[in-house]
Amino acid sequence: MRARLALALGLLAWVCWGAPPIAAQQTGTLDVSRGVGGFTGEVRPIQRPVLLRYQSVAQFRFTLRAEGRFEEARGGLRPFSLATEGAGSIRRQGSIVDWSVQVTSMTVEDRVLKASVPLVEFRVRTDPLGDEIDSPDIEAPGLRELAIAADPADISGPVDAWIGYPEAAVKAGDLITPMSIEGLLPLPDGASIHNTVTVVARGLATVDGRELLVGEVVGGVAAAHAGTEFSAQAKGYWLIDLETGLHRGRVRLDVVSSGRSLRQRGIVSADFDYRPI
Repeated sequence: MRARLALALGLLAWVCWGAPPIAAQQTGTLDVSRGVGGFTGEVRPIQRPVLLRYQSVAQFRFTLRAEGRFEEARGGLRPFSLATEGAGSIRRQGSIVDWSVQVTSMTVEDRVLKASVPLVEFRVRTDPLGDEIDSPDIEAPGLRELAIAADPADISGPVDAWIGYPEAAVKAGDLITPMSIEGLLPLPDGASIHNTVTVVARGLATVDGRELLVGEVVGGVAAAHAGTEFSAQAKGYWLIDLETGLHRGRVRLDVVSSGRSLRQRGIVSADFDYRPI
């Protein structure tokens, strides 16, 4: 299963790509020149290959954020920011892993969405590697309460909680998982996409008392549609908890799109954090 770094917030995408250029805004861009893809903690060699498996977690919290800016040849700057927060649990019984994930808030620019019940609820069964056994069951009680008409399946950010891990133990230089980043990019429907973004194992680290596998995000995306060419280079890091399988990390995308009358450059930074509490 491909890791989907989506943070899509599909029902709110118009805020990003439909807004007019506005004044400049500072963004927390990842400095990928430091450490391993921007991770500056101490990284130790992998002495023995490590297995990546999901285990039971009574409760975890997650935060997904994306922000960036796009400069246009016509002038002006189009900044944006998105965020999703929530909680969940994992219950593993043998070869079956039951996931329950609730989105409790969404923020787009200065607009915050909250309700008296979870905005969106996900339930799914996977195997210990993160491969889905059946399709997620998705409900949106909070969106209904707020009278927001949206397909809950479009809100794909929390699906990133269960990513697919390799069956074999991982050593330095191994591919951990391919990564889909299309949900972070302003790609039109019907675009042809070539994605080479992957996560590669680099070493081990201890953060907040937890043993983590350190992965480096490398590769890029090329796309084309109706005379417009689009490219994005991805760099960043990914930390995987060896006890639970939960993950956290940051990715930076350097983006260029060009067509007959417009050339656009931009930077997108995405943070994702799933950890037990």
